[in-house]
Amino acid sequence: MSDTEGEGPSTPKKIRKGKHIKQKYRQQWENEEFFKDWIAPVDDDPYRAKCTKCDVKLSCELSTLRRHVTNSKHKNRQMAALSTKSLSSYYKSREKDKDVLVIEAEIKLAGFVAEHNISFLAMDHLSDVLKSCFPDSKIAADLAMKRDKCTATVKNVIGESQKVYLENILKHQKFSVMADESTDIASCKTICIVVRYFDKKYKKIITCLWQLEPLHAKSVTGETSSRGCTAESLYLTIIETFTQRNVPLENIIGFASDGCNVMMGAQNSVASRLRSALPGIQIIKCICHSMHLCANEACKEIPRRCEDLARNVYAFFKHSAKRQAEYVEFQIFMNTKVHKLLHPSQTRWLSLLSVVNRLLEQWDSLKLFFAQKWLEERTVAAELIFRELHDDFVKLYILFLQWILPKFVKLNEYFQGSDARLVELDDNMKFLYKEILQCYMFRDYINQTEICSINPENSEYFLPQIYMGVKVLTETKKPNIINQKDLLNEFNHRCRKFLITSCKEIRKRYDFSDEILPLLKYLSPKEAVSQSVRETFPSLLPLTQQLPRIVRDSDMQRIDDEWRLLPNINKFSELEIDTWKVYEFWANVQDTTACKLLANFALDVLCLPHSNADCERVFSEVNNMKTKSRNKLITSTVNGALLARQAVKNQGGCSKFIVSNDMRNKMKCNEKYSLHRQASDVFESIRNLYGEDISDFM
Repeated sequence: MSDTEGEGPSTPKKIRKGKHIKQKYRQQWENEEFFKDWIAPVDDDPYRAKCTKCDVKLSCELSTLRRHVTNSKHKNRQMAALSTKSLSSYYKSREKDKDVLVIEAEIKLAGFVAEHNISFLAMDHLSDVLKSCFPDSKIAADLAMKRDKCTATVKNVIGESQKVYLENILKHQKFSVMADESTDIASCKTICIVVRYFDKKYKKIITCLWQLEPLHAKSVTGETSSRGCTAESLYLTIIETFTQRNVPLENIIGFASDGCNVMMGAQNSVASRLRSALPGIQIIKCICHSMHLCANEACKEIPRRCEDLARNVYAFFKHSAKRQAEYVEFQIFMNTKVHKLLHPSQTRWLSLLSVVNRLLEQWDSLKLFFAQKWLEERTVAAELIFRELHDDFVKLYILFLQWILPKFVKLNEYFQGSDARLVELDDNMKFLYKEILQCYMFRDYINQTEICSINPENSEYFLPQIYMGVKVLTETKKPNIINQKDLLNEFNHRCRKFLITSCKEIRKRYDFSDEILPLLKYLSPKEAVSQSVRETFPSLLPLTQQLPRIVRDSDMQRIDDEWRLLPNINKFSELEIDTWKVYEFWANVQDTTACKLLANFALDVLCLPHSNADCERVFSEVNNMKTKSRNKLITSTVNGALLARQAVKNQGGCSKFIVSNDMRNKMKCNEKYSLHRQASDVFESIRNLYGEDISDFM
């Protein structure tokens, strides 16, 4: 056989002269396709080669090497090696998958901790418990999640990913801002900043936390920050949270907060600065705070002893298990529901009505119980409560409160919702205002006078007898009440003052001459598709002109054309409109009709806030998280945990939580502990200030 025959490479032809020259091993064979998978040199013999597959030594003659390749034994060994190589690469791939699964497991565990407000200290044991419970799990065996890593994962992975997600939305979407300040259990004063926008993915109005920022943060040197809680510092804090994330301020269309002077004052407040910096921004006072304050001010016209009775009864039972057990026997005897007594709270909007209802529910049982207690103990507390419970006019005042307070509470409860309810605010406020006025003033005067011109204190139009509810009218006809004319006249006078004060406070806190709020009702589904509305309100120009931050001048004509066209589109049935929420209606208009610009405008308007209740909900979450046993959590950790919890709950909870690529990448990044590293020096100074261990602040 010639050197050029057969498969594989060949050496150059040599002219043989006499004696045969042996072929030496050539290093370049190891790079040739025919030899590279199996050939290797023999250390002590340059004229021989070794097959790594078969573990045999061969002559370096090409003919010998070719014959070996065709050998069945070599072929079988080579096939086995190929399958082994494939299996090895498969296991390497699985090993990589396992690493990813471990990362996802750690992130999900951190999400579980954040959602359920579990102490980070628990993670020092949880990962070890999982390893012992699942010894056959390679993922559980590789878990490395202690408290420091869990804290960093919650803050810098899940929380930061949620912040980036919101940041990307707010850069291209109109939104409103709500802000409020509060002091937690550790006397740390913070400002809560909440954003409200229309989510195009979920087709709904979303209200979520943007930032929880400390207001009196201590510097490394231990000196208190000079910013404090002035209007200037609050304004700068709010603005900086957006500018640091490159969110354009042009996208902010509304601002809501409670009615305190630092937030809503006319001259030197956060609101006045926002009006100056962002012309056309809509400033709205929280209607829930306003209604609570109106009711509180009106209740000052009622004798103080009514509230004292509720507080004294609660205090009598509060710290005595024996008295509570004894009172249960009286409740059972009187066929009264076995409920605990409540006390009024200044910070809970709906507490007063609950206290009144509970007190009247337990009235007969309480009278019997304190009659016995007074006779047995002869204590001042029992005697005072006994006398108030047997005062017919005290009960009369409480019955009056039971009738009038639900009018405030019902409105308060409705506007605590996060749905787009601003379109109904003006009608609801006018209805409540007129309803109270009609209890003590002539209807003709109310109906024939412009609502912003009505004077609640004009005695010329007072009714001779005010209306105070059915239960009060029934009680006042009893002889024991009628015979005490002086007290009855005082009761009527105080109730009239309550109603007058209510109307004065409503008028002071709500602007009935506002030009925008009355027009928003036309964005409700029934009004939007009504042909008759186009006769009385043919153009949206009065509304669009008032909202320059939402609509451009160049788009006004097109929006107006689409507004006039919408009733002609016979797409929406009355049944559908009745079941849809207002933002669901406009989301459907946006997707299914030619009125897309009108729908975009309406959805942006619906992002304007109507209350500040969502900020209060955040503070409630902070109170649940930062308890007595966790009162040293720093604000940045609380903020990260709140954002992480928000991200987990938005996906349906920790069991349905899906780890995103961004979270995986952040988890793999070496900088996931960066905030811990940057804070190490600060922790040292805090330890010197407070004398606490660094771990207590994590």
